[in-house]
Amino acid sequence: QPSGGRRGGDGHAAGGGLTMARRRLLIVDDDASGRFALREYFELRGFEVDDADTLRAAVESFQAARPDAAVLDYALPDGTALDLLPRLRALDATVPLVVLTGHGSIDLAVQAVKEGAEHFFTKPVELATLAVVIERLLDQQRQRQRVLAGNIANVAFSADGKFIAAGGRHNMPDGEFF
Repeated sequence: QPSGGRRGGDGHAAGGGLTMARRRLLIVDDDASGRFALREYFELRGFEVDDADTLRAAVESFQAARPDAAVLDYALPDGTALDLLPRLRALDATVPLVVLTGHGSIDLAVQAVKEGAEHFFTKPVELATLAVVIERLLDQQRQRQRVLAGNIANVAFSADGKFIAAGGRHNMPDGEFF
């Protein structure tokens, strides 16, 4: 399959019943065998997987597919994950990003986290460990979305257009209410 492609199930169980919503993962790695191994592993665990082999293809796939999480190889032909992290964060700061590298150092890991990576692993990475981390990141993301949805549900406007919090009116320093 060419890079930038998308593979994954159709959301239906073998018996024809609908399964729970698929989780979408973007894998960015210029090593075709590495992409294939990650893709196969995560597809077997119910993920819909998109892949890319360059920064440019990664940005295009991220914009088109809107993944739930992304796994980024550090070294790519047209740059590094440090170049890619801020671009993806600018598109959607809520998507968890994990960086993998064959040439890791503590300084590089710190730099990657500062640029927006949630986790940083050196290769070879144990796939089961990576899967646990991805699942936890997605659980945390869902929890944040629930909290945000609850906060939005608890906000209302008064007849005069002022914000009213569920617990009552809250004074702002300039005397306005929210």
